[in-house]
Amino acid sequence: MSEHEPAPIRVSTIIPTYNGARTVARAIDSALAQDLAGHEIIVINDGSTDATAEVMAGYGPRIRQIHQVNRGRSEARNVGIVIAQGEYVALLDDDDEWLAGHLADSIVPLDEDAGVVLSFSSFIPVAKGNELAPFIMSKAPTLSDLLGGDEGSELILTSTVVMRRSALVRTQGFRPELDIAFEDTFLWLALAELGQFRFRSQPLVKYTTPLFIEAGLKYSGSLRTFRRLVAERYGAAGRPLRRKVTNIICASLLSLAIDRLDAGAPREALAPLWRMALLDPAFLP
Repeated sequence: MSEHEPAPIRVSTIIPTYNGARTVARAIDSALAQDLAGHEIIVINDGSTDATAEVMAGYGPRIRQIHQVNRGRSEARNVGIVIAQGEYVALLDDDDEWLAGHLADSIVPLDEDAGVVLSFSSFIPVAKGNELAPFIMSKAPTLSDLLGGDEGSELILTSTVVMRRSALVRTQGFRPELDIAFEDTFLWLALAELGQFRFRSQPLVKYTTPLFIEAGLKYSGSLRTFRRLVAERYGAAGRPLRRKVTNIICASLLSLAIDRLDAGAPREALAPLWRMALLDPAFLP
């Protein structure tokens, strides 16, 4: 390779965005700042109706730009996976941010061991613009750990992950019917069937997280589909995972209902209580 030829692409970063004009530039900038030769950035504008397209246009050829009608986050990521040229695929949500060294550190275990299919890290939660205490992962889970709802295993976050593309293609990517939530968790299960995970304890990602009381309404729409898919694929082995995610969502919905009752808005408490009852009647107080 001559000094004027571009480095072969090692990592393809995929950033899906929908009405992300306020945040996507920060995500793109953090990806562009990574000190890694052979890095392409694919940004998929999933039918945004705000100024997202104009923000993306400002980056010109520094990013690969895809504009499509709204098909959902999972479908947008899958489009990126299909056109990715790198040996590895990294994911970055449009409201998250990578810190310096994220990609260079993430690919080390993938380079060192062909049996590793996914590398991830700890992270810094950001809620309402405020950085919280870093969440430090304790280990890389196995498939058994994931199915058993092992402590912390549900917190492998998309923006912390770099995957071996060959393994990712074998899983057929994200499930479109899990567009609202749990699409990443189901993909981790499929990847864990194919190889090992590795993690770095140092948090190198800032993750925008909803408040706990908001998570239930945001994520409950995909919960029943997720439980069905896990049951179909893993049977009884997946019961602990199904129970754990159900408990988390129901606890969030209950917290929201109590918060609305305490605020003197009993009618507004009915929606989270009703949704909780549909997911797990036994969780009603």
